[in-house]
Amino acid sequence: MAKNHKLVLWHVVVGLLAFGLWFDVAKWLQALSLEKDFASYAVILFCLLAAMVVLGFAIFQKQWLTLSFGGLVWLGFAANLGFASLNWVGLAILAAVFTWSRDDVYSESAERLKIKSRFILRRGLLPVVLGLFILLSFAAFQSPAFEKIKDMNQLPPETERYLRVVVENTIGHKLEEASEKEKQQVVSAVSKETFKEINNLFGPYFQYAPPILAFTLFLILWGLSWIFIWLSVGLGALTFWILKKSGFVKIEEIDVMAEVLVI
Repeated sequence: MAKNHKLVLWHVVVGLLAFGLWFDVAKWLQALSLEKDFASYAVILFCLLAAMVVLGFAIFQKQWLTLSFGGLVWLGFAANLGFASLNWVGLAILAAVFTWSRDDVYSESAERLKIKSRFILRRGLLPVVLGLFILLSFAAFQSPAFEKIKDMNQLPPETERYLRVVVENTIGHKLEEASEKEKQQVVSAVSKETFKEINNLFGPYFQYAPPILAFTLFLILWGLSWIFIWLSVGLGALTFWILKKSGFVKIEEIDVMAEVLVI
């Protein structure tokens, strides 16, 4: 297969993985807003996509790949989650982090005498994972589930039921002399008043919940980034091994010139 054909095929794979990832994310966010169960494969698609992008930088070594790969990932995102103005910011972020990744991959490849796919992947994955996490946060921020919270004027009814349990455990033992009916009346009155006061206190701030929750989601994902990176390294190394065995890529030895300092 000619090199140009391989490059086109690689772009097709990246585009399909990107579309599949954001399609899965969009369906999961929709199911979350409807409080339905949904079997998500986003983690696998995420790691495969990140690995294919980094391996593409390493194999083809074209500067414009930062734009083509970034554009494909963003198109998959926008096709499933919309072309809102915030999403256009995501395109600029992807271009920046993919450039960062491509430069790291190029440096790692140039500095080593032997090609080690896992080292290249580890070096180039961090920026790609960062960019994808930012897009995930953007998707969550615009999701129906987060929009619901913004339009709320009080906490969910489940909160009152939880407060009732807390109140009963807190003051229940102090009402031993009261009948069960009187005890339940006191617990109900206290829990309702507490629920009302909490809503009065936090109600005006529900409109700020979506950006806070989206940022919190990003922080949680970033704290778990090492898991995504290592999964991507494993999948990427396996993919690279398959590519070598199939003859898609070859490793050849060449003479290189190195710089030395002289005095």
